[in-house]
Amino acid sequence: MRSLSKKPARSLLRGGVSVNMCSFGANTIMPITSCRRAILDCNLPSISAYCGFRLAARIDYHVCPRGCSGQETTQERYKREMEPAQKWPDNLIIIRHGQSKRNAMRERLRAHADFSEGVRDQDTPLTAIGEKQSLNVGTELRKRFGPNDPIDIIFVSPYLRTRQTMEKIIEGLWYRPRITVDERIREIEFGILDGLSGHGIEAKYPEEVKRRAKEGKYFYRPPGGESRPDVKIRIRSFLDTIIRDCRGLNVLVVCHSVVVLGFRALLERWGEEEYLQVDKENDVKNASVTHYQFERKLRLKEYNSVFYSEGDPHSVEVGD
Repeated sequence: MRSLSKKPARSLLRGGVSVNMCSFGANTIMPITSCRRAILDCNLPSISAYCGFRLAARIDYHVCPRGCSGQETTQERYKREMEPAQKWPDNLIIIRHGQSKRNAMRERLRAHADFSEGVRDQDTPLTAIGEKQSLNVGTELRKRFGPNDPIDIIFVSPYLRTRQTMEKIIEGLWYRPRITVDERIREIEFGILDGLSGHGIEAKYPEEVKRRAKEGKYFYRPPGGESRPDVKIRIRSFLDTIIRDCRGLNVLVVCHSVVVLGFRALLERWGEEEYLQVDKENDVKNASVTHYQFERKLRLKEYNSVFYSEGDPHSVEVGD
């Protein structure tokens, strides 16, 4: 907000009541009832910091830097005080990456112990199918968020498959929003179990199989890895950034399946039972769209929607 230089106050007499006037170089002078509203709307520190008013036998006026004018009615004031101020984006669209090479290999090599082929999880690329899935998402989003109401910013996980998904989405959008790479929305850390199939974990770490069965999928944390609540902690920090920087914007997040469910768990206030129930009902699909829209609060409008044929056995893969 631009700095306002205070000018000397001046006094007028209206009906025998002293009316103090002060000017800050803006274009509207208003009574205290309206300037309270203006202060709230403009997020100024306080009225007294700018006007030095005293509630005595006088009426204080000051200038609203946004040019707000007129006194609010009782009905307007009630509506303002009852309605929460918007702190969220207008739209929050969360997308899982397209089919990755690991997704495809996990399906083909279930009987093998290790399907990583020595490649870091962070460096796993999309398949050709995954690229097409992601392009379809961009084409669909262009219909919803065109030039007149575009996506303002994209937050993307630093992993290769999510960044490739983002580029294909942008190709389908026909315009390029601002981009921020954020490690807080990266995939869950699998620790010593990274790249291992269920068969491989049983063969190499049988004690971890027993511990996971005891602690449950939600709270289990593999050595060197994360639990689901661990992921939610960093997503919670990410949401704080969204609240601070993205009010009223259209925000796109490109991330991973566990992260998508982490968003839902936080925004919809799930516990372990609700999380596991949704996780059990259906995997978060590759290149799927989960959409929240602000209507007094963020409300779920769409979950796990895809824009490709699910009849293709190679088009939907489960996994990380």
